Amino acid sequence: MILLKMAVFLILHQVERKLKEFASKGVEIVTVSLDTDTLAWRDYAAKNGMAGFANFCPAGSWESAVAKQYAVYATPTFYVLSGGKISAKPIDLADVPDALRNILKK
Repeated sequence: MILLKMAVFLILHQVERKLKEFASKGVEIVTVSLDTDTLAWRDYAAKNGMAGFANFCPAGSWESAVAKQYAVYATPTFYVLSGGKISAKPIDLADVPDALRNILKK
Protein backbone atom coordinates (compact mmCIF):
# COMPACT_ATOMS: atom_id res chain seq x y z
CA MET A 1 0.00 0.00 0.00
CA ILE A 2 2.81 2.45 0.75
CA LEU A 3 4.35 1.83 -2.69
CA LEU A 4 1.04 2.50 -4.39
CA LYS A 5 0.58 5.77 -2.53
CA MET A 6 4.15 6.79 -3.34
CA ALA A 7 3.53 6.09 -7.03
CA VAL A 8 0.35 8.17 -6.92
CA PHE A 9 2.21 11.00 -5.18
CA LEU A 10 4.96 10.99 -7.82
CA ILE A 11 2.47 10.92 -10.70
CA LEU A 12 0.48 13.83 -9.26
CA HIS A 13 3.62 15.93 -8.87
CA GLN A 14 4.57 15.13 -12.47
CA VAL A 15 1.10 16.28 -13.53
CA GLU A 16 1.54 19.51 -11.61
CA ARG A 17 4.96 20.22 -13.16
CA LYS A 18 3.89 19.30 -16.69
CA LEU A 19 0.70 21.36 -16.62
CA LYS A 20 2.05 24.49 -14.90
CA GLU A 21 2.24 26.29 -18.24
CA PHE A 22 -1.55 26.00 -18.62
CA ALA A 23 -2.52 27.52 -15.26
CA SER A 24 -2.74 31.04 -16.70
CA LYS A 25 -5.11 29.75 -19.41
CA GLY A 26 -7.74 28.63 -16.91
CA VAL A 27 -6.82 24.94 -16.87
CA GLU A 28 -7.58 23.28 -13.55
CA ILE A 29 -6.33 19.93 -12.32
CA VAL A 30 -8.89 17.71 -10.66
CA THR A 31 -7.89 14.39 -9.18
CA VAL A 32 -10.23 11.56 -8.32
CA SER A 33 -8.94 8.81 -6.10
CA LEU A 34 -10.58 5.40 -6.08
CA ASP A 35 -9.10 4.64 -2.69
CA THR A 36 -11.24 2.50 -0.41
CA ASP A 37 -10.53 4.69 2.63
CA THR A 38 -11.77 8.22 1.87
CA LEU A 39 -10.54 9.73 5.13
CA ALA A 40 -7.07 8.24 4.73
CA TRP A 41 -6.87 9.67 1.20
CA ARG A 42 -7.87 13.17 2.35
CA ASP A 43 -5.28 13.03 5.11
CA TYR A 44 -2.63 11.79 2.68
CA ALA A 45 -3.45 14.51 0.13
CA ALA A 46 -3.29 17.24 2.77
CA LYS A 47 0.00 16.01 4.25
CA ASN A 48 1.71 15.56 0.89
CA GLY A 49 1.23 18.97 -0.67
CA MET A 50 -1.64 18.18 -2.99
CA ALA A 51 -3.65 21.19 -1.87
CA GLY A 52 -3.15 22.77 -5.32
CA PHE A 53 -5.47 20.19 -6.84
CA ALA A 54 -9.18 19.71 -6.38
CA ASN A 55 -9.08 16.27 -4.76
CA PHE A 56 -12.08 13.96 -4.67
CA CYS A 57 -12.38 10.47 -3.28
CA PRO A 58 -15.93 9.24 -3.90
CA ALA A 59 -17.37 6.51 -1.73
CA GLY A 60 -17.50 3.18 -3.51
CA SER A 61 -14.00 3.08 -4.91
CA TRP A 62 -14.06 1.27 -8.27
CA GLU A 63 -17.83 0.85 -8.02
CA SER A 64 -18.44 4.58 -7.50
CA ALA A 65 -20.66 6.54 -9.86
CA VAL A 66 -17.65 8.55 -11.03
CA ALA A 67 -15.64 5.44 -11.93
CA LYS A 68 -18.58 4.01 -13.81
CA GLN A 69 -19.57 7.28 -15.55
CA TYR A 70 -16.05 7.80 -16.89
CA ALA A 71 -15.31 4.10 -17.47
CA VAL A 72 -12.21 4.17 -15.30
CA TYR A 73 -10.61 0.74 -15.42
CA ALA A 74 -7.03 1.64 -14.52
CA THR A 75 -5.11 4.37 -12.80
CA PRO A 76 -3.95 6.82 -13.71
CA THR A 77 -6.64 7.64 -16.27
CA PHE A 78 -6.61 11.08 -17.89
CA TYR A 79 -9.52 13.04 -19.31
CA VAL A 80 -9.55 16.57 -20.64
CA LEU A 81 -12.92 18.20 -20.09
CA SER A 82 -14.05 21.34 -21.87
CA GLY A 83 -17.51 22.85 -21.84
CA GLY A 84 -18.76 20.05 -19.60
CA LYS A 85 -17.82 17.36 -22.13
CA ILE A 86 -14.90 14.99 -22.56
CA SER A 87 -12.72 16.63 -25.20
CA ALA A 88 -9.79 14.22 -25.11
CA LYS A 89 -8.71 10.96 -23.50
CA PRO A 90 -4.91 11.08 -23.45
CA ILE A 91 -3.33 7.66 -23.04
CA ASP A 92 -0.71 8.84 -20.58
CA LEU A 93 0.64 11.98 -18.96
CA ALA A 94 3.01 12.70 -21.85
CA ASP A 95 -0.03 13.17 -24.14
CA VAL A 96 -1.93 15.56 -21.87
CA PRO A 97 -0.10 18.82 -22.80
CA ASP A 98 -0.72 18.27 -26.53
CA ALA A 99 -4.39 17.50 -25.89
CA LEU A 100 -4.70 20.74 -23.92
CA ARG A 101 -2.91 22.77 -26.59
CA ASN A 102 -5.26 21.41 -29.27
CA ILE A 103 -8.35 22.32 -27.25
CA LEU A 104 -7.05 25.78 -26.34
CA LYS A 105 -6.47 26.55 -30.05
CA LYS A 106 -10.19 26.25 -30.76
